[in-house]
Amino acid sequence: MKDLEIYSQQSFTSSQTTEHDRRTEYDKLADQALKFGFIRDKFFDWISSISAELLSTQTLEYWLLSYVSETASSDANFWSENISPRDWLLFCFEINIETAIAIVSGVSEDYLEQQTPRYWIEDWIKQLTNKHSSEFDSFINNANANELINYEHALHPTPIHVVNKEPVSGDDDELKFLLQTELGQQADESTLFYHTTNLWGAENIITGGIDFGECSRRQDFGARTVSYYLNKHFRNAVEFTRQRFLNSPAIIVYHIPATLLGQYDHLNLSEDHKKWKDVVRRSRNGLRNEVDDYDSAYGPQATNGKKLINYKKASPQAPVDKNQLAIKTRKLSKKVDSQIVGVIIYKK
Repeated sequence: MKDLEIYSQQSFTSSQTTEHDRRTEYDKLADQALKFGFIRDKFFDWISSISAELLSTQTLEYWLLSYVSETASSDANFWSENISPRDWLLFCFEINIETAIAIVSGVSEDYLEQQTPRYWIEDWIKQLTNKHSSEFDSFINNANANELINYEHALHPTPIHVVNKEPVSGDDDELKFLLQTELGQQADESTLFYHTTNLWGAENIITGGIDFGECSRRQDFGARTVSYYLNKHFRNAVEFTRQRFLNSPAIIVYHIPATLLGQYDHLNLSEDHKKWKDVVRRSRNGLRNEVDDYDSAYGPQATNGKKLINYKKASPQAPVDKNQLAIKTRKLSKKVDSQIVGVIIYKK
């Protein structure tokens, strides 16, 4: 009987310990959510419904994105005409005011409303859960001016030019310097394309290649499929950089000749304005269309993103000489990964 009593006490203690450990894991996640600007009690109530066994199988990023997906207001897919972006974010999501301010302040006012509130809260989560490595940070900080250097962990040899300035419209000296490379000398204006990102994105792309998991649906060229977008002109990449990434942006320069795109299924929308409008409208509304069946697409960037978000029947507007290339499949992106001329990092 005594042995049975001891066994019961041990089992109870073990059960208490297990329950305590589980509570601790839920608390840890809730504490992290609080650091990211979410209301702790709301997140804790939600995460507590997840089984302990399942909890450990996914990352913090996964749980935060799932939380937003399940709890966000249905109004998070458009902007209010009468409420400020900051207050609209507070209305749509269980976040604190500091987080709403940080999101709104992180991009230009014009570009903010080119994407949905849901896009920005998901982007906020990805920024905070994905940081560039300390090794890459040291590499950047120790880089000498006017020197092209290679990062040893790059997937392919990739010259990197670190400049101590902000990107400036009309200034392409850093691009000219980068084009002195062997691959750069093979390129001309018709084959150069530019992808703008932050430091984590730059490290992720040059070490692992294009990551479609970081791309978003329901952009200009794809409703059910995602795309990796590149600007056609350096000046447009710089302009986008100044709107989208206000802190230490990077521009990845690619040499992508038409002969390469011609080896895959490529949709050119630059000369068929009616088809372009239909593709963009359907893509933005989440309706499958012909671009979803291609490996790449090329055409104008829609300039009236807010109207397309708020009004499903709105007609896309095309700018003059502001085109984009969308890489849509892994079989093409693996080839494009080897076509990087170099990377420009603006260290501020």
